Amino acid sequence: MKLDFRARTTFAITKVTKPMTLNSEDFRKAEPPFEGKTEEEFFNYISENLQSWEGEEFIEANEGNFSEQMLNDMYDTFVEYPSIDMFDSRSKTDEVVLDGGTIDEEYTKYAGFNPKYNNDY
Repeated sequence: MKLDFRARTTFAITKVTKPMTLNSEDFRKAEPPFEGKTEEEFFNYISENLQSWEGEEFIEANEGNFSEQMLNDMYDTFVEYPSIDMFDSRSKTDEVVLDGGTIDEEYTKYAGFNPKYNNDY
């Protein structure tokens, strides 16, 4: 009898950006301006204006309101893809599982392999 085999492993990696400190007072003259009074309001303001797609637009719209260094730091923290490893589960465990089955390109969810057996306990 013939049986196809492959090995697989699953792991998680968490990546982060370099942290930076922001002062809410520096954003009072930004566009849009920060008008809140609490840390939570400042967090929400930053989340709404600098996270994801809005970050690049916010930085470009405020080029005259911040130093070049501050703009670069905001870009690195909020726009660039996180690149510093914070956690890699492979450092805790590196479990490799053996699959037995058949090579089948129709099984795209399983990377072209139809697993029938495995030693995943």
